[in-house]
Amino acid sequence: MILVVEDPREYGKLLESALQALGVPLFSASGGADALRVALEKKPKLVVAAAALPGASGFELCRVFRERKELAGLRVLVVSDAHCPEEAALRAAGFAPDLVLPKPFRVAELHAAVRRLLA
Repeated sequence: MILVVEDPREYGKLLESALQALGVPLFSASGGADALRVALEKKPKLVVAAAALPGASGFELCRVFRERKELAGLRVLVVSDAHCPEEAALRAAGFAPDLVLPKPFRVAELHAAVRRLLA
């Protein structure tokens, strides 16, 4: 199960459309608080989150997930269109995402990253 966290919603729908080809159940959230609520409720195996989100960045969201015992083992893929300065600090603190996929990316690259993280 994959949780997609992206804003604006139109981009999230494109991302979900690309992921549907993998045949894995998808859920979506539109921001940090919504993503945490859905993750706690649905217990996905993977979160695919944008670096820039309303309320919290994908990197900050990763930190929140890593601090929750109920979400132990949750894999996080952050898609980012720019270098994020907070990534280094989160990595040093042990809260980094499992993978960062820079935008723009090809659907095949997204599929390969998701397959690797779900394996």
